[in-house]
Amino acid sequence: MIKKNIVLERLKNNEHALGGWVMTNSVVSSEIMAQAGFHWICVDAEHSQVTKETATNMFRANEKYGAEPFVRVSLND
Repeated sequence: MIKKNIVLERLKNNEHALGGWVMTNSVVSSEIMAQAGFHWICVDAEHSQVTKETATNMFRANEKYGAEPFVRVSLND
């Protein structure tokens, strides 16, 4: 079963979708943002030192608290 994207659902219903960017290599900062009630959190892997493993753990922390994970990738390959 495919999980609905809460950000897309909110936008379709003309509701706001509060989000933010994480530019640190810290799962804790992403988790705090998710706990604070952000609807989406973007991990900036283009302009930061975030590794694939850390980004994956950030996504898990985000989803645990209901925030949609997004990522800005460093390369398009």
